[in-house]
Amino acid sequence: MLQPTCAGPVASPTKPALALPPDSCDAHCHIFGPTDVFPYAPDRTFTPPEAPKEDLQRLHAFLGFARAVIVQSACHGTDHSALLDALENGNGRYRGVAIVTPETPDAEIARLHEAGVRGARLHFTPHLGPAPSRETIDAIAAKIAPCGWHIALHVAGDGIADHEDLVRELPLQVVIDHMARVDLRAGLDSKP
Repeated sequence: MLQPTCAGPVASPTKPALALPPDSCDAHCHIFGPTDVFPYAPDRTFTPPEAPKEDLQRLHAFLGFARAVIVQSACHGTDHSALLDALENGNGRYRGVAIVTPETPDAEIARLHEAGVRGARLHFTPHLGPAPSRETIDAIAAKIAPCGWHIALHVAGDGIADHEDLVRELPLQVVIDHMARVDLRAGLDSKP
């Protein structure tokens, strides 16, 4: 097994006192591996501990989630094998968000869509590499628009304000990934 470079999920989560309503949805989660079946991308910038679909399914059952949106992690790159496997085994309870490039074949977009993918993720976080150019963003948007997908922007903190024009100009719905990774330590007096 690969040596993780970041923390994994909480080993013993606490059951919420509040019972979730029927059909509750975990709007953003990841799966990782198992790496002997779904290897990580060789050019990844981090190595998470394995957290395969079975772990996610157990966690969702424990917490009371009936549905989920599984977001492709950068550690798997553009190999969506783990995501596709989870979507197939979810029996219609899951949707996905993929990582696509302008070079992703239209046939692959169609295959992802058929499996339940409904969005494409763009990274604007330095720990995952350089941000995509506007030309790349526009090419991806044009590629996924016929499917009705959204764009998921992965930004950090006040970085969302830096992308206001992009959000307003994109001809697709936009989801702010990880709730914009707002740093709560900055407090209520932080820069808006």
